[in-house]
Amino acid sequence: MRVMTDVCREQGVYSTGSYATPAATPPADLPTSMADRNKLRGMAGRPAPRIRPGVCFPWEEKAKQLPAMTGDPAMVRRVWEDIDGLGNMFIWQCLLSF
Repeated sequence: MRVMTDVCREQGVYSTGSYATPAATPPADLPTSMADRNKLRGMAGRPAPRIRPGVCFPWEEKAKQLPAMTGDPAMVRRVWEDIDGLGNMFIWQCLLSF
């Protein structure tokens, strides 16, 4: 994948010369003292996401749509979450690969 990307960057330039070499992103500035670093909030204070990471469609929402189960609900939930996790992984791979 890396070689293909490098070849496309080298050989895949439009003849109009509209391609510009990407500029390096500078590192983020962090305070040098530990006291100042401890004051950084990061993700603290932000609301929790509605859907937890790694999930496309939560089991709790899907279970409300299903009829009453006669079998093992824990097994159905496990299978649902496993397949849903694969869907989430596929989406991330598509986003990150292209």
